[in-house]
Amino acid sequence: MTNSELNKLSLSELRDLRNRVTEMLSLKMQIEGKINADSLKIGMTVKYIGGTNKIKDEKFKVVKINKVNAQCKSYSTGIAWNIKLANIEPCEDSEKEMPEKIVGYKEYEAEGRGER
Repeated sequence: MTNSELNKLSLSELRDLRNRVTEMLSLKMQIEGKINADSLKIGMTVKYIGGTNKIKDEKFKVVKINKVNAQCKSYSTGIAWNIKLANIEPCEDSEKEMPEKIVGYKEYEAEGRGER
């Protein structure tokens, strides 16, 4: 749909369209999350592919997997993030064991801050 076509819609039609798009996005995220959950394992290296630029294309180690989210630790900062399963994908090198590259990870874990 082009901008000129959107411009012809009334406010109520645009609201309806927004609600339908939001529902479809939610449904697609659930489906993609369930598909990803089957291929993920604890300890696997994954890459963030979601919309947040803060951690875009960053690599993580999967620590815990839930129904909706995966708890992942950043290799570059050591910070744990809860990331929706639909927003991560396995890296090519996730099959082989990656060296512990997490900055300050051992000190972070020794202080008892490893679990959030």
